[in-house]
Amino acid sequence: MIETRNITVLPDRACTVCSRFFTPRYRDKGFECSNRCHKLVFYRKHGYIPRSPEARKRDTVWMKEDRRKNRESYLKADRVYRERLRQKLGEAGWKERNKRYNLRKYGLTLDEFEKMLGQQNNRCAICGGPPRSKKGLHVDHNHATGEVRGLLCYLCNHAMAAVDQTDNWCEKAAEYAAGEKG
Repeated sequence: MIETRNITVLPDRACTVCSRFFTPRYRDKGFECSNRCHKLVFYRKHGYIPRSPEARKRDTVWMKEDRRKNRESYLKADRVYRERLRQKLGEAGWKERNKRYNLRKYGLTLDEFEKMLGQQNNRCAICGGPPRSKKGLHVDHNHATGEVRGLLCYLCNHAMAAVDQTDNWCEKAAEYAAGEKG
């Protein structure tokens, strides 16, 4: 006795990855044409491989919009994270972490910073005064090139930022001061 089965042929589908048409093996599964495409979807979903620049740009736009809409929840999550990290590291560890992070922005190591501090006798490179804030001396750098110039107190650092951002700032300030006195 020969048994016959009723076989249904499923319609072709377009692969969600490469858009090729294929015949799926199972009715509820098979949105990718091959194991390679299936793995690619899995890896993208779990962040194992980089996405295309267009996809990253689209995701960045979406994330910025989401952060703007849900600003308070993002800020709250950030505060909670920082507070937990601060408790875990302790106050001294937290300050050390922030110092290392700020130095890393300018390409300095802690040893290089200490060396610069010693060369300047723990004084501002411009006014020669002691640090005027709790944070100590600030790393001054050229905003165009990123090159580190020295360590400055809070006031001199902000004055240098104003000078860097405005053309002929010193001349304009002198004209202003002369106009006020006259």
